[in-house]
Order: sequence, then C-alpha cells, then structure tokens
Amino acid sequence: MTEQAETFRDAVYEALSIAPGQLPETAISAIHGRAATIREQQQRAEQAEAERDGAYRERAHLVALLAAMTEGAVIAPAPDVEDAGWQIAHLKIGGHQASWHISPRDADLFVHVEHVTVGDRRAQWDGHTTDEKYERIRQETYDRACTVPAPGARIVLNIQGDGDRFTEFVREYVRRSGDGR
Repeated sequence: MTEQAETFRDAVYEALSIAPGQLPETAISAIHGRAATIREQQQRAEQAEAERDGAYRERAHLVALLAAMTEGAVIAPAPDVEDAGWQIAHLKIGGHQASWHISPRDADLFVHVEHVTVGDRRAQWDGHTTDEKYERIRQETYDRACTVPAPGARIVLNIQGDGDRFTEFVREYVRRSGDGR
C-alpha cells in the first residue's frame, strides 16, 4: 500500500470515528475511488466556471466598448439581482433598448458610462427578450454594413466564396437607392 493510500485510509478511519481494521479494505478502496472521482468532477466544474467567467469578462469588454460608441448609454443598479454590486447597462441600438447584467467584477470596465439610479427613465427595461435584443443587434449590424454609398462613390467588394451575401447587398443597395438601373 502506498503512503498516499495509507494516509487516505487513516483519514477515513478518523472521519468515521472507527478503529483501524473495522472497515474492510475493499470498502476503503471504493471510498478512495469515489473520492478521486469527486475531486476530478470538482476540478472540471472549477475549470468550467473559470471558462464561463472568462467568456462573461469578454462579453463585458464588448458591451463596455459598445456603450462607449453608443450615445446615451447608462448603467444602473440591478434591482432584479439580490447580490450586491450587480448593475445593468442600458444602450440604445437602432432606436431600441438593449441591456446586459454586469457583474461586480466587471464594473471597472464601465467607469466611462453614466451611472444613474434605478428610477432613471433611461434605466427602465422595455420588456425586450434576449432573442429580441440580439435580433435588434443583428439588424443594426446589417443596416450599418449595408449602408448605401453616396451616388458616384466607388464600391469595392471582395466576394470570394460569398455570392449570396453579394446578391443580398446588391438587392439592398437597389432597394435603398430607389434606382433600379
């Protein structure tokens, strides 16, 4: 028996308040196996939590950037979260509200955003769903990406492998310019 296994066995006897030899070695071995499985699952959970927190931090960076680029962005305490320090960033995108919960650990990214109270009219949720929020963002992205150039402007497109996007761009250009030629 290895020193690690002996240490574990002694810890089991102590935790169960029983004398050495009162528990069969097969039971100790099974407990040791279960403990190893639990430690492995705990490590996986901690790794997943760290990855999740990293993804939320990345999202917070992007929301902070978007807030800096969006006129009228505000941040207010989150009335729907019991934990202290949570906030909600409220932005107007394409004339519609988009909002995100901001963790206290990401608050440092939002010092440039106007801080308001929960009662501020700009911090009132308009009832949008997450799907609606991302549809609005998708539409605004499309609208900005497909802005019709000024008449006579030179248009340079790289359409390698993306003929459908080119076709959609041309249709949108014709629709917006009102010039069917």
